[in-house]
Parts: sequence; structure tokens; C-alpha cells
Amino acid sequence: YHLESRELDVYRARLAGDGSGIVYNAASVSGDPSADSEIVKVSWDGSVVEALSVPLLAHDFVELPDGSYAAIVVEYRDFEGSPLRGERIVEIAKDGGTTVVWRSWDCFDPSIHMGDDAANGWTLANALDYDAKEDVYYLGMRNFSSIVRIDRRTGACDWVLGLAASSFTFAPGSARFLHQHQFQVSGNHILL
Repeated sequence: YHLESRELDVYRARLAGDGSGIVYNAASVSGDPSADSEIVKVSWDGSVVEALSVPLLAHDFVELPDGSYAAIVVEYRDFEGSPLRGERIVEIAKDGGTTVVWRSWDCFDPSIHMGDDAANGWTLANALDYDAKEDVYYLGMRNFSSIVRIDRRTGACDWVLGLAASSFTFAPGSARFLHQHQFQVSGNHILL
């Protein structure tokens, strides 16, 4: 076993893509994000521990087919004279280099689309998935009660499903989801 002994939260643990152990995020999401957050890979017997520094790492990450990672990372911008906490998706190469793929502000405007729990962040993205066949990310945003499909190559939002900025019209009387924390996309269905 492996004990995460730092004062960081572990929100996601996944099987390593190569089958050699587990990968998890060590981050501070409950309060202020940590500059010391990491994606950590641990062998099954706990003898090998590798870590990639990902400052301001948030709730979730995915391993990409080439063994690199994509993660939700907190980003602050000024909005009406105060810092506004949004997110971005960054890809982390095996050598630790990062590339920003998407930002909350790419598809949403806080003067139009305001989340419902600003004390914890504007969008509060908390779930990430990647579809290699379509080359798209799916990002769940708790404070928008929405899931967005993002084109990995362009960063464009293909569609939004949910309460904020939805691309879809719900049938009258339909049940809606609220503050989702995880989902699974399968074809044209989403399990929340």
C-alpha cells in the first residue's frame, strides 16, 4: 500500500494505463488550491513512486493514450475588481511540460453565466473524461450543473448539457440534474 501523508486531498485514483499500478491526484480542493499538488503514480507493491508537479491541480485528471495526462487546474482572473476562480484543462507531458487546452472563459462569460455557489468558485469543474476516438474532453461543472463537450484540437465547446448555457432544450417536466460530481459518456448517452 501507499500512504499519502501530505496535507493534500486525494479526489481521484485510477488504474495506470500500462497496468503497473495506480495513479492519483494529490491536491487541495476543499480550500485554497495548492502550488505543491501533483499527479502521483504508485506501483502495485508501493516500491516505485513517481510524481509530476501540477500546481493548482483540482478534482480530476485522465491518462491519455500516450501515457501523458490531462487535468483540471484552477485559474483566477479579475472580474469586476475581484478574483474569480475558474478552471482550465492542461495536458501534462511525461517530462512535466504543460499545454493549456481549454479555459472556462473560452466558452462562458461570468457576466452572463454565473454559477450558483460563487463562494466555492465560478464553475467548479470537478469531473473530466476523454474520448480518444472522438478526440474530445467531457468536463463536469458542479456550479453550472452542466457537462460540456470540448474539442481537444481547438478548445471549442461542441455542446453543453445542463442548467447553464445548455445547447439542448429539455422536454417540459423533465427531471434535471443538479451539482453532479461524476458521469460516464457512452455513445449518445450520459450516466450521471
